[in-house]
Amino acid sequence: MISSLSRVNKSDKVLMSVGSKDVTVISEARKVVERKVPLPVKWIKGLTSVQIFLVKTEKHFSFNRVQTLQLFQTIPSGKSKTDYFLVVRGGRPMFSPVASAGALCVGGVHRLKLLEQLIPHISELRVFADPEMQATTWQLYFGKVRFSFTLSRDAWRGFSGEGAALEDLIGDVPDQWINQLDQYSYANHAFNPTMLAIEEGIDFERLAGITARLSAMGLLGYDVDDNQFYYRQLPYKLGRIMSRNRCYYKRPGKD
Repeated sequence: MISSLSRVNKSDKVLMSVGSKDVTVISEARKVVERKVPLPVKWIKGLTSVQIFLVKTEKHFSFNRVQTLQLFQTIPSGKSKTDYFLVVRGGRPMFSPVASAGALCVGGVHRLKLLEQLIPHISELRVFADPEMQATTWQLYFGKVRFSFTLSRDAWRGFSGEGAALEDLIGDVPDQWINQLDQYSYANHAFNPTMLAIEEGIDFERLAGITARLSAMGLLGYDVDDNQFYYRQLPYKLGRIMSRNRCYYKRPGKD
């Protein structure tokens, strides 16, 4: 699939079909089908935790196409085993192995090479990071289309090992609230937890638990541009998330 997509030229006509069992790409020269396979457990756990990091992110840099091309030319060859730092010197962005004031730490910077073929077509790149720089988000803009790519600090760890959402998930959130959201929401519909709390008479202290649990179910994503959650639905259940994480969490004061 990746090989086929890399051969698509700007002027080619391409049809993409996304179904429940496969994804098909049809171009003038070829047809490629990628069939559905079981989703790895660590991916499910990662998709739960990534929203928790995105909520805390802030925009650090914005680059045009030329600046982004210059930046990607400084990605070191091979797999980087140490952190690199995004810095701007003389108006030119670059990756440096040396930290400096205002620099953004990026672990496993070689992973950004996955975006290289998209860069010549963008109008802008925005870079976001959480305060502790445990995750960075690289958002590409193609006119009205946005492509978001989020990296964990450590390439080997991903988002599944941090336990960022576990404490919120432990809290009791009535199933009727979740079912009600699932009934009235639709794809990409903005989700305002504060309004839900007001309309349903929910204690504001429980909002973190509600959004974390909905994210764990795959019902919420987070938009770093608009700073808000939005409704979606991913094909896994909360019970599976809880069963995989329960053994890693211990309540304070409990055995």
